[in-house]
Amino acid sequence: MENDIQLNYKLHKEDFVLLQLFVAAHSNQIQKRIKRNRWLVPVLYLIIAILLLSMRNFTYNITAIVVIIFALIWYIFYPKFNKWRYKRFYNKYAEEIYQKRFGRDFKVTLSESTITMEEEKGKSELNVSEIERVIELKKYYLIKLKSSLHLIVPQNEVSDKKRFKQYFESKDLEWDYQLNWKWQ
Repeated sequence: MENDIQLNYKLHKEDFVLLQLFVAAHSNQIQKRIKRNRWLVPVLYLIIAILLLSMRNFTYNITAIVVIIFALIWYIFYPKFNKWRYKRFYNKYAEEIYQKRFGRDFKVTLSESTITMEEEKGKSELNVSEIERVIELKKYYLIKLKSSLHLIVPQNEVSDKKRFKQYFESKDLEWDYQLNWKWQ
């Protein structure tokens, strides 16, 4: 149709990894696990250190100090380690799950009441009413569906960003700016 917005692009591994990291960063369950793991190991180490100190033996006291140092090292470096670990996990996950979608042509058509997505293997259509919100990241638009799935749209593939945004605003959909988001 004349007023439809047509987008043609390819998605790559990095796109799927970014989506998975974004979802993980906004998952309460995963964030609770990350916080728990940051505290759990140092607390266990401190309990061991207290037990060692209670034995009032010089060797045990030195060992307790080493254990306390390990607890501090864990607490300080766990965020960096965890960031690396999740990124590594989602790289492998994307490779396993989405590998057949890397580099394939992807066509999205935004029409008055539907969004049509076409790939080499098939076509799907959903009502605009199934969209929960649009999330604008630095390099992507993530169209979040009420089913919690996301449609990834690279910003550099949208030629008329103003018209793209107006399309969703005309449907009274929430536009969520997260331009400074990055995987922590």
